[in-house]
Amino acid sequence: MNKDQLKSYLEKLIELEKDRFMTKELISKIDSHKVEPILKSYWEEIEERPVIYEDGFSFKHPISIACGAICAILSMVIMGIFDIVVPPVPIVCYFLGAFFLGKLVYSVMYKEKIEEINERKRKAERIAAQRKKQQKDANIRIKKENQEAERIADEKNYILNQVSWKLKNIYSQLEQKLKELYLNDIIYPKYRNIISLLCFYEYIDSGRCSTLEGADGAYNLFEFEQRMNKISIQLDTIISSLNEIMNIHYQLYTVFNQINTRLTEMDEKLKTIVGEVESIGREAANAKMLAFAAAYHSNVLGDNSK
Repeated sequence: MNKDQLKSYLEKLIELEKDRFMTKELISKIDSHKVEPILKSYWEEIEERPVIYEDGFSFKHPISIACGAICAILSMVIMGIFDIVVPPVPIVCYFLGAFFLGKLVYSVMYKEKIEEINERKRKAERIAAQRKKQQKDANIRIKKENQEAERIADEKNYILNQVSWKLKNIYSQLEQKLKELYLNDIIYPKYRNIISLLCFYEYIDSGRCSTLEGADGAYNLFEFEQRMNKISIQLDTIISSLNEIMNIHYQLYTVFNQINTRLTEMDEKLKTIVGEVESIGREAANAKMLAFAAAYHSNVLGDNSK
């Protein structure tokens, strides 16, 4: 294979490797745009304990003691008149009188105070009922808002999954095309990656090498530059230090700069389409996303089919 044929072969490989890399990155970006709905927390419906207001009446109250004593004395008088001897009767009469008669006397004497207490009880019950209704209404509203958030997230993820599936199909086709090109074993397996290929192309295009093998071949020069730390085969390192390699490997700088620019443009289109789901609906947004995938398919596989 002469120099021109080798350059042409490397160009085909580089174009496929470039599109494969870009497609993989684009799939990754799509996955990063998938949405987890932000759900609001429900109000905890706490059954409020009733507020207890004491009206002040008890067995220890002077009125209840007095009433109990009167009933006990009356019972003893009646027992004396009728000559009845039942020792527990005065004690029972004391407690019954203290409760029933004492309560009656207390309610008459403290009528206004008891009414005030009852009104406070009714007010506390009304407030508790209002709070319970507010909690219930708030939870109904939150449930609707959460359902809407989940629906929008599902719609966004649906269209992202659709385009992701399309791009994964494109990626598989690119891999198959690369596999077919690599089958002729012109490129040693170790160097079947975009960084090595770009370096080989620059060596040959610039006249530094005319072949791949041999002491003066591209393989040997590439290994030498790796040992001298002039080139890295790690994609992350290359992408993060593009400006540093511009004067050392112009092909690497140019191609990855183009990839970054194109990925940024496509990522912005993706975000725009996903952001339109709420305004134009899932079907319209999905149609836009599929058109995006179709255009990408035509651009990538159309170019590589020539």
